[in-house]
Amino acid sequence: MEAHTFQVVLEVKEPWPDSGSLHLDAHFAGDVAVSPSLARQRAGGFLAGEVTLMVLAGAPVLVLGQPPVWRVPACLHFPGLGPIATIGSVDVDSVTGKVLSPPPDEIAAMQRHANAIAASLPLPAAPTV
Repeated sequence: MEAHTFQVVLEVKEPWPDSGSLHLDAHFAGDVAVSPSLARQRAGGFLAGEVTLMVLAGAPVLVLGQPPVWRVPACLHFPGLGPIATIGSVDVDSVTGKVLSPPPDEIAAMQRHANAIAASLPLPAAPTV
């Protein structure tokens, strides 16, 4: 089995203090049953069905929280151009593998962002015969 690396992020939902430093005591103990590749697959299926076929799932980041989730970037791709921009993200439960569907307004925002970027790109030249 080939070794792969992945990022782990601690998401802190506290305000930064007005003065001084923020004390963090980070520790995670638990099972992560879903691999990054499975999380990417699940997110990719969701993005293709709910946002647009032009959005591919990027490299997942494990976000430690309750529950721990794989946060998978939604990357806009165009044939011949490759990846253009990250337009949002989708979370996948790291224990069950279930896609935690973003609210409808976030899905709509990703679609608007993708459409705005697509509209700003130059049209490819017509093939010559």
